Amino acid sequence: MAILIDDEMFGKRVLITGSSSGIGEQLAYRYAKLGSSIMLAARRGHLLQKVAKHCKELSPNNATVSYLATDLSKMENTLLLIEQTEIILGAIDVLVINHVAPIEFGFWSGSRTNLTTLDEYIDVNFKSYVHLTSHALKLLTKNEGRIIVVSSVAGKIGTPFQHSYAAAKFALDGFFTSLRIQFQFTRVRTSVTLCIIGGVETDMLNTAMDKFNTTRAMKWFPLENPVDVSRAIVTAGL
Repeated sequence: MAILIDDEMFGKRVLITGSSSGIGEQLAYRYAKLGSSIMLAARRGHLLQKVAKHCKELSPNNATVSYLATDLSKMENTLLLIEQTEIILGAIDVLVINHVAPIEFGFWSGSRTNLTTLDEYIDVNFKSYVHLTSHALKLLTKNEGRIIVVSSVAGKIGTPFQHSYAAAKFALDGFFTSLRIQFQFTRVRTSVTLCIIGGVETDMLNTAMDKFNTTRAMKWFPLENPVDVSRAIVTAGL
């Protein structure tokens, strides 16, 4: 399996969103080790710069590594990111969509804050995924590429205190499963991998759970290591 993965990804051009920390950061390092050329995207440019530097150090073939600090809650930035990736890498073979709005736990009371959070989650955690995929579709189908969507068990089973997050993840499941079936019907050789993961021990999740009060939340799920999760995601994509 290791030889297959090395051969498959060597020289491939990979765009990874949400790659400044957590799962996305570990995905960047894994693809770098496999010899892929990489475009990193997230909001925090100073962290992206550090990740890009380490990717260059890990690359066995001195592959191109670039980054773009961008806010994907603004739909116009999804097109800009795809265009910049094509300019810098020449094409896209693998689109890894991993970014999320900051995680928040809470109760639903129908408040203005609830509704504002819902709008944010739908934009960032769902609509931007669809926009990125749509803008990259010609490149991906031309290259028989791969679409890897990092989703959550919260998109399969309703989870406590995560109403807006779960809604966006359920939407991802519906859209990308439908797209995969369309590709199968029309014999388009582009794969769609929807990664259903549980809780992962990232700074973002730990901060959200501490803020909500972990005693009350009771840490209802075991947390996985981002390194292990990144390995599973890359393997699943293949």
